[in-house]
Order: sequence, then C-alpha cells, then structure tokens
Amino acid sequence: MSRNQKKQEQNIEPAIKQMEFRKKRGEKMNYLMKRELPEEDDFWNNNKYFNQDNIDDDESYQQKENIKEDSFDSDFIDSSDSEESEDDNQSHKSTTKKVDKEKTRVIRSVSKTSYIHDHFNQEYLIREAVQTELRNKVSLQYLIQIEEDKKKIKVERDNVIDGPIIRQLDNQNEKTLQFINFEKGEYPQLFLNTSKKNDKSQKTKYKDPQTGIGFSTIQEFKTIKRQNKIQEKINQLLKQMNG
Repeated sequence: MSRNQKKQEQNIEPAIKQMEFRKKRGEKMNYLMKRELPEEDDFWNNNKYFNQDNIDDDESYQQKENIKEDSFDSDFIDSSDSEESEDDNQSHKSTTKKVDKEKTRVIRSVSKTSYIHDHFNQEYLIREAVQTELRNKVSLQYLIQIEEDKKKIKVERDNVIDGPIIRQLDNQNEKTLQFINFEKGEYPQLFLNTSKKNDKSQKTKYKDPQTGIGFSTIQEFKTIKRQNKIQEKINQLLKQMNG
C-alpha cells in the first residue's frame, strides 16, 4: 500500500469511531419501504391505472366490434329537419361575422393614435419667448466669462535658442550699455545674494526685509542695496532683450 492510501484510511477510521451505535437505526426506513412495496405491486399487477379493471386485449377488441353505430336510411330523414339545421348554421355564421366586424372596429379605434392639438395663446407664446431669451443671455455670459479666464492664463512659451545669437540695443538718451560676458570661472561676488563675512565670530543683528539677508553693520547694508540695484538693472536689460 502506498503512503497516500494509508493516510486516507487513517483519516476515515476516526470518523467511523465517532458514530454512536443505536439499536433503532434504520427501522423507520424499513417500515416505509415495506408499506410502499405492496401498493406498487397492486398498481402494476391489477391494472388500476385510471380505475380500469383487469381486462384482456382480446375481450376489449371483441367489445369494440360488437358496438356499431346506428345507421339510418336517407328516406327516413325529414327534409324539414335538414332545412332547419341549415338555417341555424347560416344564422350562426352571420352572428359570428358581425361579432368579428365589431372586434376589428374596436381594435382599429384603439390602434389609432390620438393627436392633441394645442392652441396656444399669444400671451403664452410671449412668456415662453422671454424665458428663452433670459436663458440664452445667461449662457452667453457664462461663455464670455470662460473665454476671459482663458485669456488671463499666461501661456508659458519656451524660448528655444538654436546656436549663437547677437543682439544690439540702441538708446536715444545717450546712456551707455554694459555687456557682460561670463566665461569659465567663478561667479562674481557682486551678483551673489550672500556677502562673505570677514569676521566669522561676528553675528548678524539685523535683516533686510526685501532680500532677507542679515547684516550687522551699515557698510554691509550698503553693499546689499548696491547689489540689489545692479541685479534690478540686469533684469531690466534681459526683459528688453527678450521683449
């Protein structure tokens, strides 16, 4: 035996042990089976289907042959009876035709769609026109506001420079222009936001509100202002060049 089969048997055995032994187990099922068996035998053996007795096929066939329909000669049939029957049939047909016609009329009347013609007054039409005009005005104002909001939003365009560019600026007020060329090297100290302190031990006591740079003496404050002015001039030049 394989290991898997042994494991399955070990799993089955405790389930069998858990079941308690009872003396009356299965008695009710046996009682029901015994009660149903004779009824089933009676049904199939005694031919009690549709309350029919046990009759052989031969006897039933003979009974059918003996039963014959009564036939009458045409001489004994009254002509008046035949005429009355024909009249009855014709009257019945005529009534059925009338009923069918009435049904078709009712169906046609129901199937026809009823159109409701609204006759509006002039006041109603004027009122409706005023309402539509107000709605159109509100929608137009909404669209105009959307377009204005879009115009306010600045479209950021990237100034792409392909290759070297030379720009010359002329001024009528005879003011000199300063061209600054930066080459490889250190950035000039004038354009730095922070100023180097000679005395490292000396702490900043004050703070410039515009730039946020701290200073402790008046000379440092002057140098900060000078640097700010130079930076503003450079920004103006750059705006003119880009404009």
